[in-house]
Formats: sequence, structure tokens, C-alpha cells
Amino acid sequence: MTISLQASPGLRSGVLIASLGVAVVEIGLFVMLWRVGSLVDPGADRHAALLFVALGSAVTLQAMGAVGVAWVVVAMSRTTLHADDTGVSLDHPWRRWHGAWTDVTHAWTQNGWLVLQVRSHWRRWYVRAGGDQAASLARVRAELPSGAWLEGSVKHLHLARTTLPIVLAATGVGGLIMLWALKALDTM
Repeated sequence: MTISLQASPGLRSGVLIASLGVAVVEIGLFVMLWRVGSLVDPGADRHAALLFVALGSAVTLQAMGAVGVAWVVVAMSRTTLHADDTGVSLDHPWRRWHGAWTDVTHAWTQNGWLVLQVRSHWRRWYVRAGGDQAASLARVRAELPSGAWLEGSVKHLHLARTTLPIVLAATGVGGLIMLWALKALDTM
């Protein structure tokens, strides 16, 4: 018995084109700011120079985030699941895993994606499992160990338990950074 799941070629190329569009927009933004920066001279005004450095840093971080998210989406669209008599293989552009169905601790579907959590791995695997792959998805569900497939309130509770601490920690760290930045701006 062989099971294979992956995104359609149309989705893969569409995601790649959209991600290249994001990269081109970010490059255009940098070129525009570089041109503006070459026309504007803050001179001896310390506050203007600090504001210009802060703007450049914010735009750099924003671009890194946008291009990073675009690359992750491209990588997710290229994740494949292949299962046969030798076990289950998950392939991704920068990581691979091979094991048995018993190593999959949790699995569920979310907005057309099959989400898999593997024992001793903290990152999840996302494999595109559209409506045209319902038979393969049913075979995956049948191969999973008892209790691994999550749906309904059990899935929502699991997601809250695993993602809420990360969101709260990031919010707390962001709040502390904002307080530090406000205090630093107040002393200028």
C-alpha cells in the first residue's frame, strides 16, 4: 500500500510567483528608501539621524519578516508525504523525516492542510491535502495510531495548549521591548 500527498503543481507555482512578488516589492521599497536617504541629509541634528536609523531598522526587520514568511509558505507548498511498506517519509526543502506511523503523535486537518506532529520533534509538518486527495487523506487517518487523529473540541484544546504559551510569551516580550523603547525615547 502506497500513500502520497503533496500540493498540486498549480499551487506550488502560484505560491512561488506570489513569494517572488513579495521579494520584488521589498527590493523596490529598499531602493526607494535608499534614494530618499541619499537626498536627505540629517546634518548635525541628532534626533533626525536617530529617526532615520530607526526607520531604516524598522523597514529592514519588516522586509526580513515578509520575505521569511514568503519562504516558509514556499517550503510548506513543497512538503510531501510518502508512505509504503518501509514506513512514512516527510520531505521538506530543508528537513526530512522517516519513521513509522506510531511515531506520529497528533494529526488533524486545517484549511486544506494535513498537520502532523511527530514524536521528539517540536516543529509540525504541514502537507497540502486538498479536496481531490480525500482518499489518500482517509488512508492516512486509518494508518494513524489510536487517539492520534484530532478533531472538534479535542483539536481546539490541543492547539490552545500548544500555541497559547508561545503567543503570550511573545506578547510579553514585545510589551517589554515597547516599554524600553518608550523609556529610551523619553530620555532623549
